Amino acid sequence: MHKKIIMTLDTLTLSDYTLSIERVNDNLNTIGDSAKLGFDVVNIARRIDFLTKDVKLIRQNFKGRHSVIHLKNQYLYQSFTASLDDETDRIQAQLDNLYHRVYHAKAHLKKVLSDSIFRKLYASKELRTTFDDKLIRLEWKWNRTDSVTKANLDTLNALKVRLSDNSLDLSNMLNIMDKRLDNSMPRLFGKEVNYLWQKETVEPPSNGKTVLKESPKNAISIIKSEQNAISFYFSQTSGERIAVFIFAIVLFGWLFFKRKLLKTLRKEKKSYSYLNLQYMNLHPVLSVLVFILCLMPFFDAYAPTSYIAIEFFLLLICSTIIIFKNTDRSFLFNWIVLEILFIADVLTYLLIDPTFAERMLQLLVHVAVIVFLVRFYKSLHKDKSYYIFLKIAAFIGLILTVTGVLLNIFGRFSLSGIVGISGVFAVTQAVVLTLFIEVIVEIVLIQLLGSRLKKGVVTPFDSSIVTNKIKIPLILIAVTIWGIMLSTNLNIYHDLSKDMVDMLTIKRTIGSISFQLLSVILFFVIIWFAHILQRLLSF
Repeated sequence: MHKKIIMTLDTLTLSDYTLSIERVNDNLNTIGDSAKLGFDVVNIARRIDFLTKDVKLIRQNFKGRHSVIHLKNQYLYQSFTASLDDETDRIQAQLDNLYHRVYHAKAHLKKVLSDSIFRKLYASKELRTTFDDKLIRLEWKWNRTDSVTKANLDTLNALKVRLSDNSLDLSNMLNIMDKRLDNSMPRLFGKEVNYLWQKETVEPPSNGKTVLKESPKNAISIIKSEQNAISFYFSQTSGERIAVFIFAIVLFGWLFFKRKLLKTLRKEKKSYSYLNLQYMNLHPVLSVLVFILCLMPFFDAYAPTSYIAIEFFLLLICSTIIIFKNTDRSFLFNWIVLEILFIADVLTYLLIDPTFAERMLQLLVHVAVIVFLVRFYKSLHKDKSYYIFLKIAAFIGLILTVTGVLLNIFGRFSLSGIVGISGVFAVTQAVVLTLFIEVIVEIVLIQLLGSRLKKGVVTPFDSSIVTNKIKIPLILIAVTIWGIMLSTNLNIYHDLSKDMVDMLTIKRTIGSISFQLLSVILFFVIIWFAHILQRLLSF
């Protein structure tokens, strides 16, 4: 009886074999789904292509000019190389996950046919004949899944090899950049060339290696180097360009909807004289352009000096047109002279090498800037708007330019150029930022007036209350922009911003409460702006 029971349990029916075939088929479907590579792999391959192009661009452009130390461009390439290295790590993690999934599917594929009932079915010729159609389809599916799995593993391996090559190149480039920056600092603060009163021979540095005096470089090659830096910067900051473009569309859209109101303000100056408009009613488009261009340091902290100079030159042109009829003649004359000196200083900084004649040219430009800044500083009166801000900017610009002259005389040519151009930038930007504040104030006043007229309120309101309410945060924003530009020109923004971010984002604990200084500051800023907006809404 016991033997009969065992034999009965071991007896398999056709339905058992059918179920085993279905189990194997389901497992093959699951393995096939796991081994599939969708559009994420196409996206990864495309990102690796972009990485390869960017690595090639950095390698080509990082050579740069060697006779003058250009720290800003070096920081530019280092920053983007570090971001590309981080991007490589992220892609590597995605590839590892995909590879683990496909490899696991391939390993499981070898065990899918180990089902005991299916193996017994496959071992019997009679049963194979019975289930011939299903087994043929199953074999075809197994072969297809196996080939797809192998092909996908090969694809992932090829992507991993390409990514590994990029990672190795980026690691080597970061090491080279770190070494070059480390070597630049002693050279920048050390004696690059002889004192101005000595002959044009370069003393050997402290490491004992002989440094040969370089012949003057062709201005065309220097311009080409700066052009490459600008092209690379544009290729890497498309996201920032899109954000600025969207912001510009919003502002010009607002300007388009307010065109009738602006036309009314121009025609009826006396009726709306209580607004004290000077810029938006006469040059609305240029005023909006000044507003946008003044915000660019938030997006272009790592931009090449040549790019910032071009951008700032456009800002100066717009500002000059706007203030041409809205300021006194003496201030306008000082402003035009300052613009000329700014252009001369930028050109001497970007296009010259440390030969005696070119050092003398830079020295003359810096001396002219010093003479002008002394007169400009003395001409500022307390009744002038933003008197303290302009006075501080002029004093800092004067100190920096004098330092640049001394550095040039004592053979620190590259550092002299950096400090000198920072001085003239500090003063010109301070003047432009006062216009930036006034434009924003007038935009707010026009918006308030438009809202009042839309609701049928035509009575005048005290615009001084609005102006005084919003000028303090605007001055803080202007000072922040000015500080970013100054630190960028002095090539200390990279370290300052890193230390500042670390200080603001580090977690601090008091008892059981953890917080970040950034969150606390944002909390109070939001409350402050809410209070200002609440006050403005009352108008």
